[in-house]
Amino acid sequence: MSRSTIRISRSIARSGEDEKEGMAILMEGKVFGNRGGAFPSEERFVMPLQTALSREETGVRPLLIKRWGGAIKEKRDQAMSSHGSMKRYFIAWWRLSRVPFLLVGILPLILGFILAWRWGYKGPPGLYVLSTAAVILIMWMTYYVGDWNDLEGDRINRDFNRFSGGSRVLAEDVLPPWVSLFLGYGCLAAAILVGSYIYLRYQTDLRTLLLGGLGLFFGFFYSSKPFRWSHRGLGEILIGFCYGWLPIATGFFLLTGFFSPQILLLSIPVGLSVFNVILINEFPDREADHTVGRRNLVVRFGKERMGDLYVGLSVLTGFSFIKMMWWKDCPYWLLLLSGIPCFLVLWNLIQVWGGNYHDHRKLELLSRNTLFVNLSMTMLLTIQQTIIRPPLTPPS
Repeated sequence: MSRSTIRISRSIARSGEDEKEGMAILMEGKVFGNRGGAFPSEERFVMPLQTALSREETGVRPLLIKRWGGAIKEKRDQAMSSHGSMKRYFIAWWRLSRVPFLLVGILPLILGFILAWRWGYKGPPGLYVLSTAAVILIMWMTYYVGDWNDLEGDRINRDFNRFSGGSRVLAEDVLPPWVSLFLGYGCLAAAILVGSYIYLRYQTDLRTLLLGGLGLFFGFFYSSKPFRWSHRGLGEILIGFCYGWLPIATGFFLLTGFFSPQILLLSIPVGLSVFNVILINEFPDREADHTVGRRNLVVRFGKERMGDLYVGLSVLTGFSFIKMMWWKDCPYWLLLLSGIPCFLVLWNLIQVWGGNYHDHRKLELLSRNTLFVNLSMTMLLTIQQTIIRPPLTPPS
């Protein structure tokens, strides 16, 4: 390092010129000979600086190290801030999309696939992938549009838990509301395109479009005008249908081209259990729903009467599930596993019968266990249909 260069830097320090000019000198390489103007690494820059200035250049050393160290810290902060923003937006999207709850619709679709496979019907891999994607897009459309439509009630809701009150992403201003609406309409368009491609590519009949159209129609207008099923006491019934019979029938029909009475039998415990999922999740939101005019079953009839309905449906869910699992070829270990959701059904029934839904913590536990009942029953029915032997003649 030349003495003239050091004198220039000392002059800058003594004259008190703008700190940006000093950094410009450093960046241009006038002090360190970095003619390319590139931003060197900390090891390449700071360590030689300390060595070079360890003798007589002590006057300029504090200035240059301070300014260069500040620039490095600023770059690091910007990188960390960018990484933190991406992580924050990803978490917001994950919450808004309710990714774990997609299993409620995907598992019944797989059950329909397995039922068809059990009778010897198979399809190309692309059909499985595209139909699953269509179901996910319809569910996402319902979630995104629902969060946008229910924003007023979600903002005043103070009794929500992890399973109720929406995703909270819009209510907490993590993302602007238009993002959810944009994603909802995007998923609607994508679902229509995927469904049309399945119909044209795999030469299925018009009932394929009818099945997909039912999911789109009931899902979009679950919270949207003019129908707003969730405001009219019909939302719970339609959810039981759309997450029970509809995905099972869709998976089965896409591979076989016909429907079977066994679809209805399998859909009874699945549909009843998911009905209870949405019903129990309405309990903590009752005051907010009543305020905004969302007249679902809990708002219309009260928690006590809907608690009785929950108990009755739990009994029907348990009996229908046991009836479907009690197959002559069903192994004992699977029957033992089926005792887990049956035990939870009994436990939930006792909790609701005792009025424990008035306790916030116990109500959240009820919501969690009711969801687990639905998922575990669907999975166990799928395993059963995979391992038991089919009858000699397929259903028709």
